[in-house]
Amino acid sequence: MSALAVAPRWLVRLRWVAVGAEALAIGVAAFALGLELPLGTLFALVGLHALSNLVLAARRDRLDEAGWGGALLFDVWLLTALLAQSGGPTNPFSVLYFVQVVLAAVLLGYGWTFALWLNAVSGYGTLFFFHHPVPGLGHDAHGHGGFQLHLYGMAIAFAVAAGFLAFFVARLSAAFREREAALTASRARAEKAQRVASLTTLAAGAAHELATPLGTIAVVAGELARELEGAGEAQAELAEDARVIRSEVDRCRRILDSMSADAGDVLGESPETVPFAELAEEVRADLAEARRGRLRVGGAGVMRVPRRAARQAIESLVQNAFDAAPEGEVELRLEGAEVVVRDRGAGMDAETLERVGEPFFTTKAPGRGMGLGLFLARATAEALGGGLELSSAPGEGTTARWRVDPARVEDAGADEERA
Repeated sequence: MSALAVAPRWLVRLRWVAVGAEALAIGVAAFALGLELPLGTLFALVGLHALSNLVLAARRDRLDEAGWGGALLFDVWLLTALLAQSGGPTNPFSVLYFVQVVLAAVLLGYGWTFALWLNAVSGYGTLFFFHHPVPGLGHDAHGHGGFQLHLYGMAIAFAVAAGFLAFFVARLSAAFREREAALTASRARAEKAQRVASLTTLAAGAAHELATPLGTIAVVAGELARELEGAGEAQAELAEDARVIRSEVDRCRRILDSMSADAGDVLGESPETVPFAELAEEVRADLAEARRGRLRVGGAGVMRVPRRAARQAIESLVQNAFDAAPEGEVELRLEGAEVVVRDRGAGMDAETLERVGEPFFTTKAPGRGMGLGLFLARATAEALGGGLELSSAPGEGTTARWRVDPARVEDAGADEERA
């Protein structure tokens, strides 16, 4: 990554600081130290510097390396003109040439760095032949206190140059760190997307492979139920068991049909305008009968989301909540752009809370889950412009906040709770 990609804003700010420093230095030299300076010319050059920075600020996002190199060349010759009008080579602020060369070395390539160095040397050399002498800065004044003034000027110039360079390099380093953090986050999102894509492929393959045996079981269970229906009261329980098998097979097939949506990728499913109450009732309908009466639904609103993907994500959170609180109630509410699922179960410690949501990490007993529910619910929320936040503590239960883009939710009126 080029340093120029993160530097423009700070370079413009640095030039504004330079404009202010130039005006301050001229004012101090003329009015505090009493040096005889052509103030009109000097302040005109400072104004030109300010005007050039206005142009640079307006065009900074469109400038390439040549544009920034040209700006630094302009600064070199502007500095030459300022020095020429204020003592030439005897002006201690000639050390500021180094600032331009170092900026070129940090921001631009070897070619521009060499060009800035060559122009800085040429500009400084020009000062020996063309400059406005300033009494008190020349070497002829060294025996009359001028030498001490020159040393003071060199110390101030060194401090200013060092300050400029330290400020710029520090800000550039900070910009690099911010860009690196952004790239790290981008890589993490890309890796997560890749894992979701892999899970989607796996889900589609599993759905295809399991569809045939489930279909066979459904047909056999249906025929068995029909055979047992007329076999008398003694076989009534077996007929009911066959119907339960058929019902559960149908449920398995619905789950397989939605496994791709479970994987967080809506797979082209179009957003629908869905009242939250309807979405909550669909979630309730998929729960085991013993759990349906313990789900407390609250909040009112309309969501524009892919219906199946959203329902599966919310259902995963609700099922997890019931697993954590087998005998208790679970609260499902819409609060603004957040679907909140809250239980009063055992809760989680900090170490578990940090890991929960990782793919294939689960605290459930073997065979009770694969550790994908929270991971896929978060992936779905992020695909809808939101995210998933969990808060929990041992003995205090767990609260999951499944958030979507606020633009996807409309308030539908008064809040109400539904058992």
